[in-house]
Amino acid sequence: MTLRMKTILGIALIEALVLAVLIVSGLHWLKESNERQLEISSRQLVSVFAKASRDAVLASDLSYLDSFAASIVSEHNLAYIRITDGNGTELAEHGDYRGVEQGVMPSEAQDCVYDVASDIRIGERRFGLVEMGVRVDGLQQLLHYATQSSLILAGIEMILVALFSFALGTYLMTRLDCLRLGVEEVGRCGPGTQIEIQGNDEVSRVSEAFNQMSRSLADAQQSLAQEHQQQLALAAKVKELAQVAEFARDAIVITDAEGRITWVNSAFEQLSGYSLVELLGQTPGRLLQGEQTDPQAVKAIRQSLASNQPIRVEILNYHKCGASYWVELDISPVFNEQGGVERLIAVQRDVTERLGVARQLESALESATKATQAKSEFLANMSHEIRTPMNAVMGISELLLEEIQDARHQTQLRLIHQSADNLVTIINDILDFSKIEAGKLLLQEEPFELQQLLEGALALCAYQAGQKGVHLLLEMPPVLPNRVIGDKGRLNQVLINLLGNAIKFTVSGHVKLSLVEEVCGPRESCFLIRVEDTGIGIPAARLPHIMDKFEQVDNSATRAYQGTGLGLAICKRLVGLFGGQLAVRSCEGKGSCFSVQLTLRHEGERITCSGGEIGGGSAWHNAQVIVVDGYAPRRDVIQNMLRTVGTQVVTAASVEAVQSLPQASVILIGQQELVEHLSWCYRVGGQVPLVVLSHGPVGETQVPVGPWSVINQPVTPAKLAEFICGEPTRPGHPRYEALQALQQPLQGVGLLPVQGRQPEPVKPEALGPMTILLAEDSPINRLLVEKMLARTEVTLVMAENGEQAIELYANTAPDLVLTDISMPLKNGYEVTAAIRAQQACSGAHQCPIIGLSAHAMKEELQQSRDAGMDDYLTKPVRKADLLAMIARWSVAGYSSEGCRAGGDGSRLRRR
Repeated sequence: MTLRMKTILGIALIEALVLAVLIVSGLHWLKESNERQLEISSRQLVSVFAKASRDAVLASDLSYLDSFAASIVSEHNLAYIRITDGNGTELAEHGDYRGVEQGVMPSEAQDCVYDVASDIRIGERRFGLVEMGVRVDGLQQLLHYATQSSLILAGIEMILVALFSFALGTYLMTRLDCLRLGVEEVGRCGPGTQIEIQGNDEVSRVSEAFNQMSRSLADAQQSLAQEHQQQLALAAKVKELAQVAEFARDAIVITDAEGRITWVNSAFEQLSGYSLVELLGQTPGRLLQGEQTDPQAVKAIRQSLASNQPIRVEILNYHKCGASYWVELDISPVFNEQGGVERLIAVQRDVTERLGVARQLESALESATKATQAKSEFLANMSHEIRTPMNAVMGISELLLEEIQDARHQTQLRLIHQSADNLVTIINDILDFSKIEAGKLLLQEEPFELQQLLEGALALCAYQAGQKGVHLLLEMPPVLPNRVIGDKGRLNQVLINLLGNAIKFTVSGHVKLSLVEEVCGPRESCFLIRVEDTGIGIPAARLPHIMDKFEQVDNSATRAYQGTGLGLAICKRLVGLFGGQLAVRSCEGKGSCFSVQLTLRHEGERITCSGGEIGGGSAWHNAQVIVVDGYAPRRDVIQNMLRTVGTQVVTAASVEAVQSLPQASVILIGQQELVEHLSWCYRVGGQVPLVVLSHGPVGETQVPVGPWSVINQPVTPAKLAEFICGEPTRPGHPRYEALQALQQPLQGVGLLPVQGRQPEPVKPEALGPMTILLAEDSPINRLLVEKMLARTEVTLVMAENGEQAIELYANTAPDLVLTDISMPLKNGYEVTAAIRAQQACSGAHQCPIIGLSAHAMKEELQQSRDAGMDDYLTKPVRKADLLAMIARWSVAGYSSEGCRAGGDGSRLRRR
């Protein structure tokens, strides 16, 4: 049965019951009220009739009684009236006196007559009886009509109620069906589904409550899902942590706040030898610590536990069987919500083996350090032992080259000298690489001019390039920082090595050194230095390993280019010390390009590469230059160099192309074009300044004599400024002096062998008369120095050991002291200290002391300066270097009179 039918039936039953009660009670009330009224009125009427007929009954007036009865029946619509006397004798009767039944209620009278009677009395005495039948058919009709009308109305009411119930049930079922559909939708799709709300009645509010419930269920379901996921994750985490704690290789101990053990894992049982049952309630310290346990470690643990702080310490524990073992103990307190310590978790890791390995490593490190020191000492000693005889080989071969004029003998002597020089180069490379590998090579921080460094590096390689007919090109930005900060010597070493390799592997063409600057900050720039060549290139298979130690382009025994294979490895390590990178790209048969990228700080001031102020200045203004050069790369470089400073440039590959051009301020012409067009050059040279671009360095050019100037490679902005605009780059000018300083040989400080032509040597006769004290234990070296100074006016006083040198200095008061470092009795440092002490005691001025040593390590140079020496020469000593050193300090040191007299003002000035 549907809810609708149940609703209809329920309402109908309720309505029927209510109507039945109402009808029954209404009809009962109607019946009772009418019966009571009829009964009262009938009894009153019969009583009145009894009183009215009393006299007639007493008088036995039958006629009166008969007329009275007739009138009563007719007037009062009575069914009958009957009057009897006291004896029951009928006195009068009128109407239908049948079926009289006293005591029957009016509504129950079958004949529709209500029978009533009243005694005729006077006082207490009864004289007769009056019986009267009142018609009650109207009352019964009324009751019948009321009952019938009530039933009809009840039926109509039931029908209306049924219709209303049907309509109400239909409405409710429709609305409830929406709720049912929503519930089904929630069942299918889950909480959160919403139903449509119509109207503003109770069902609408129920729908709204349903929607709210659906949303709440959705939120609750989402929250429960999240909590469920959290619970799952927490359970998984707890499971993982439990597995970690249970199966961890480290021993884990959990104690209560007082330090009594509550749980340990199996790893702890295996490590300590105790079972969990034996450990419960015990304190770890009492069970595990022993005689040799460090008291300081125990004290530190107690202090940390007292202050509720975690601690990690290494401590010696004891196994149950008595064996000792080392553990790394990490104790962490766990705090409750109130901030108190709830438990302690201790993790122990067995480090016995690790400590043993550490002790072995320390021993191995000590051995390796000793081995490294032994290797360094061995290399230094071997360098000393090799350089000492090489000093004689190179020195004597150099002297013989001066004395022997026979061409065949000179060729052989040059081979000896060059071979010895190559051996010294190899020794220098090995020493440098050894220092880099040992981590003992430290970079110096000093300001220097980057442009001068590049120009100087090219100048040092100019002779070697000129001998092979290779062009040297320089490309720089027009403006650079005036001075950058870094290790000038080591950067110069990298450039010389890269340029030397490029020239070495280039048969024809050019080697170009270029510089690119990218400003990184107010006082910092990133520089990219490239060395490009047109040489043989590097095979692709060798390219990834070309900068490894002892690696070369060709490692075969039949290779055409010899070397140690350390140059690029040293360059890579040095650039790495700068914080930069050394990269290479190459194509076999077409050339290579090595790139050095590094960041250098600078002082902030910037200058033009031409030597003038930033902005060009008048030096380059209105200069019109014609560049005639058959070698296109050099022509392009010179053109760019001139255009960056505002010069008007016209280029041509041949003389014929420029003969028709208008007159220029200066004509730059290549050496080959000059030789091929001498007549034209002579004709133009008298009218226009003509500058020849030579292939080789100064003194090595094959340029015919004529009205022209010569620029030897490399061509630089400073040289162009000199010849084109009269820039004073000549002796006395700071730039000239700086370039000359860069071209000095670098072997004097043990950095590099000279690659290129030496500067102009000092002639022996240029040295004035002076006394030199030579302290040298090697008779060969004493003889060599004596031969080198044979043609000078130098008086040489020689000492064979350090003590003799100190004594001779006190007796002779020399103008200059040359002292070996390694000597018997007293070494060179002790000799220097003793001489300086004598000078301090006597008040004499310090005369120059120059160290001579076969040790080429840079530390030796610094140690020599710290000891009080003024300069340092590395063996093997060349005659030119020795003469240049004496000449430098003869004008920068003291005159003989000044040293002897100890007077002031005797220090001469640098040349």
